Amino acid sequence: FMADGSIIGGMRMYNGLFQLAQTRIGRRTFLGNSAVLPVGRALGDNCLIGVLSAPPVGQEETSQGTEWLGSPSFILPHRQKVEGFSEETTFRPTKKLYTQRLLVDALRICIPSIIEIFGIISLFGLLDVAYLFLPMWVFFVVSPFISCFVVMLLALCVVGVKNLLMGQYTPVIMPLWSPYVWLNEVVNGAYEAIAAPVISLFFGTPFIAWYLRLLGCKIGKHAFIETALFGEFDLVEIGDYTALNNNTIIQNHLFEDRIFKASKLTIGDECSTGNMSVVLYDSHMQQGSAIGPLSLLMKSEVLPPFSKWTGIPVEKTIVAINK
Repeated sequence: FMADGSIIGGMRMYNGLFQLAQTRIGRRTFLGNSAVLPVGRALGDNCLIGVLSAPPVGQEETSQGTEWLGSPSFILPHRQKVEGFSEETTFRPTKKLYTQRLLVDALRICIPSIIEIFGIISLFGLLDVAYLFLPMWVFFVVSPFISCFVVMLLALCVVGVKNLLMGQYTPVIMPLWSPYVWLNEVVNGAYEAIAAPVISLFFGTPFIAWYLRLLGCKIGKHAFIETALFGEFDLVEIGDYTALNNNTIIQNHLFEDRIFKASKLTIGDECSTGNMSVVLYDSHMQQGSAIGPLSLLMKSEVLPPFSKWTGIPVEKTIVAINK
């Protein structure tokens, strides 16, 4: 299982040379979001590399059954595992489940295209009406506003898809091969293809918070948001005067062991997340706390007020931040 943003092997450039080598991932091995498996390295069977993590240094192949987190990485001493789901809904799906997923994935492909086609038809239709009934100088003045109206209409269509297919998100545990997970991916596909490029134009403005609230996020006043990397929107709570810096990942779910686990997270008032940091579910950043760039806030962790943290996973760096 290779999660979003994981980097697998490839070519390594160094000192005017490049290296190509075989990279191998063992059976039933998991790579977390933004994890890196360097070129020429191998992972044994039943291994796990956590979010923003890499295999241990000095080992060409990671031992079977080991689990690693961090950069440099260390062995996870304990990881909560969810049991009770059958093999056919995790590792060995039936033909019926394959067929069902194929149908849902067809929706995942078609829905963004249908929304885009609707947008193109709407845009040219409105421009045609404006061209026929308005003076030419007025047509040129209103054309940009018509384009903006159509773009916002497409973004609102994504809100409709989310409400129609998923309704309101709640904490949940589901196996990989289940309609809930597939429909959630349909919503994410529409959001990433249609809405995310639109709201990225409004980073740092109040308008992005307004749109995310329509999707279900709970966002306080005067929040600075410079990321579109959200998932289960209703499970996100962001306080007043909080700053989510560039490409912060608000990660309300994980897929360890091919089981989808989603829950709430809270980022309190006056908090800050650094560029490309990751906040996992069940965590709570209390008022004034901050995490640095490229840092990982583990699930279920609580950061005390007015403290600063950095690293993968985060460690305390400054006792207190001046209020």
